[in-house]
Amino acid sequence: LKVLDFISKADGELYERQIAQQAKISVGSANAILNRFAKLGLVAKATRGKMCFYSASTQNPVLRQFKIFSSVNNLMPLVSQLAPLSKRIVLYGSCAAGTDTQKSDIDLFVVGEVSFGDVIEALAPAQRTLGREINPTVFAPGEFAEKAHEGNHFVTTALAEKKLFVIGGENELESVACKRRAAGAQAVNKGNRRPARVGRSKSR
Repeated sequence: LKVLDFISKADGELYERQIAQQAKISVGSANAILNRFAKLGLVAKATRGKMCFYSASTQNPVLRQFKIFSSVNNLMPLVSQLAPLSKRIVLYGSCAAGTDTQKSDIDLFVVGEVSFGDVIEALAPAQRTLGREINPTVFAPGEFAEKAHEGNHFVTTALAEKKLFVIGGENELESVACKRRAAGAQAVNKGNRRPARVGRSKSR
């Protein structure tokens, strides 16, 4: 898995010895593993002279799912410090689609009673460990619900596109947005109600 994880996020071609060194295995083991992956269509193999080069088969759906699993698996223990502050942390963008590389940012949006500064501070160790830029967008629950109600482009796109929940779940995120929509609908209904007519008393 170390071999596949490394090559799946690498840019361009890598030669066999380079992969073996990164995965900390022998060149013979790397050769056997990479040939197996090539037969499965997970990597593309090119031979130039006596050297073999490998690159990720980025269109392979199995490889994409592996990359998604790897991203979430690596993130979950590292963002645990945010769990008491936020019940909804969502991975979106290229990492959630399985199209990221080692140079791609890790895009997160965080819904909770937490400041942007606190999120940056909590994610700093994860950023150092992963060696990648983590790009968080932070919303308070009320702000997120209001933007969802208003049809904010970022929020509606994030709700609609491929996303993965590192903390929390789809139902929790939707419930925040739905509560605001329901509150807005009630306000509109109240505004549309006509006041009751006061009947005139008959003169005797």
